[in-house]
Amino acid sequence: MYQYLQQAKWIWAKGYDRPNMFLVARCPDRIPADAAGEWTLHISVDADFALLCEWEGRQEWIAFGQFPDYASHKVCEVRHIDASVLRGATLYLLLTSQNCDTSTDRKERAGVIFSLRDAQGRCIWASDGGTELYHTSRHRDEGVPLVTGQLGFSFDIDLTAPLCGHRCEVELLQNMPTELYPRPIAPLKMGERLPGVPVLQTAFAEQQDLPDTAFGMRMQCARFLADGEDGDGQAYIYDLGAEQVGFLSLEITAAQDTDVLIGWGEHLADGRVRTDISGRCFGARCHLRAGENHLLYPLRRLGLRFLQLNVYAPADGVTITYTGICPVDYPLPPAKEYPYTAQSGLPRAIYETCLRTLRMCLHDHYEDCPWREQALYTMDSRNQMLCGYYAYGETAAPRASLELIARSLREDALLELCSPARCSITIPAFSAMFVVQLAEYVDFSKDIDGVRELLLPTAQRIVDGFVARMDHAHGGLLKCYPEERHWNFYEWQEGLSGSISGSVKDEDMTYDAPLCCFVSLAMEALTRLYGYFGMDAARKQLQTTRIQLNRAIHESFYDDKTAVYEGYLRLRDGYRYHRAQLTQALAIVCGACPPAELNRARERLANDKTLLPVTLSHSIFRYDALLADKTYLPMVLDEIERVWGGMLQAGATTFWETAAGERDFSNAGSLCHGWSAIPIYVYWKYATNGKN
Repeated sequence: MYQYLQQAKWIWAKGYDRPNMFLVARCPDRIPADAAGEWTLHISVDADFALLCEWEGRQEWIAFGQFPDYASHKVCEVRHIDASVLRGATLYLLLTSQNCDTSTDRKERAGVIFSLRDAQGRCIWASDGGTELYHTSRHRDEGVPLVTGQLGFSFDIDLTAPLCGHRCEVELLQNMPTELYPRPIAPLKMGERLPGVPVLQTAFAEQQDLPDTAFGMRMQCARFLADGEDGDGQAYIYDLGAEQVGFLSLEITAAQDTDVLIGWGEHLADGRVRTDISGRCFGARCHLRAGENHLLYPLRRLGLRFLQLNVYAPADGVTITYTGICPVDYPLPPAKEYPYTAQSGLPRAIYETCLRTLRMCLHDHYEDCPWREQALYTMDSRNQMLCGYYAYGETAAPRASLELIARSLREDALLELCSPARCSITIPAFSAMFVVQLAEYVDFSKDIDGVRELLLPTAQRIVDGFVARMDHAHGGLLKCYPEERHWNFYEWQEGLSGSISGSVKDEDMTYDAPLCCFVSLAMEALTRLYGYFGMDAARKQLQTTRIQLNRAIHESFYDDKTAVYEGYLRLRDGYRYHRAQLTQALAIVCGACPPAELNRARERLANDKTLLPVTLSHSIFRYDALLADKTYLPMVLDEIERVWGGMLQAGATTFWETAAGERDFSNAGSLCHGWSAIPIYVYWKYATNGKN
């Protein structure tokens, strides 16, 4: 990619390396009015960019979106632009550096390199020591709160301030990447504006003792007033009609300069948008200028259904022409034909809602949810990829996400919790699931050569790391991870969610059946990959190790009297405890349950009400365990109609993180979570009526 950047240099503003930094690069010359053909922008930045065209009285964002990457593997974005869009415009590159670790970005050195070429390949504008680089006071950096620790910063925009503020001294950066890589998937597409429908307007009074930049808390604590009461301004709530993902867009005419706080959320369970949840801030601020204000913010993708504006002006002081978003989507192919024929129309509605859930949770990479985190996890993305293979048949996004994940491999042979992040903790069981989703990728894509260089060695290192931890004095069982940086999480249920603080005391050490089962699944997946590569010796050796582990799982955790697998075995006294559907299902799916016991174990999984239920995300293991025997299919389909259909009856337009919805996780439950699209998988794999 560097051939297109030969006249460009890595640059940044000297001394501007604080968190949440915004800079603007200005093209010194207007684009000629006779510009023709296709022009091309090449750019790589840490962390994001958007390209603005400005004419007299009009602005338009025409390109955006740096692919999330690593300093060791920087991606060069390429945007082909019809010159007719550029004619007569002044161009600005809005650049931002997060410069802190979150679940969606890792702290790296801020920098940008770019080049704009015309249709004949001539360099029109490139980053170098003479670049006009400005610190913008329109986009405030200091004091802006994080939306969440996973997602990153909110935004605070002053439309009375110029886009280009203080001109900065340009620093030519040394020791920056000398090789750039192409974006692995198609760029995201920004669609036509989607307006919100007004559902509420009321005066509000703000609680006076709150910090100025606590945008979400200020909105959450503001008191809605009865008709006729005077307050601090007017609150407006808008409904987009369904879960959406995109960039905030506003058109407001103000009689005088004034502030508007902007909140976004997925429900109105509080009679308003829930903008503050235990310190999370689903709020932002825009300072309006007197007159017309047009705002499109292309550097923070919002997941939401509802927008709330708290405008600090009387009702006759502003005219709100438009409130909504510009949808932002990954260009998936059309979904495959619905595979399952049933008398009820409910399964089709479930299927269509699952498709929508998947689309809302896939952008530059798979996301757990578009509202709260937008983070790439292995367990979440495994469900999403698997459902996507059946529904869309698309494999570019899975491979791109798998490569992002693989590049996060740590020294302890585990993956970062999220990619391409740098996290304080990780979940060992999730690293095991990477090997499973990699094998499934090859199963569906047949892309054997494509995984040889990076992905297969990563899977091998992960499995080798688990093998090194096997306690052969106890049949090869794996202990929980006692170190602080490890989270012994298996699913969001009592006794299975572990402690996020890590650090297990010696007297509390356990052998963990779920971990052993997840590792067994990883071993099976790697043996399948070895088969694709003809690595017979390695495959046979790992098969032997897996057989040993499965035997130890059954002998150590199975209660023969009740046909139930216990979850934990305490080292200090051999006490065995905790019964859950997840553990039972994993023991069956990983092959630890002997054939002679399968019927009893499945019957317990299906009917034993004392077992702690699986949550939506891990229901896939239960359904795989049961549906190896097709006699359980009617029961599973009925359960899907009851559970997922129950969400639809409650008004869901995408499926939730858990069946408890918004009230789960101390009122932070997501109402759009990609891991909950499981019915797609069940319908296609087990209930296709011969159409698969």
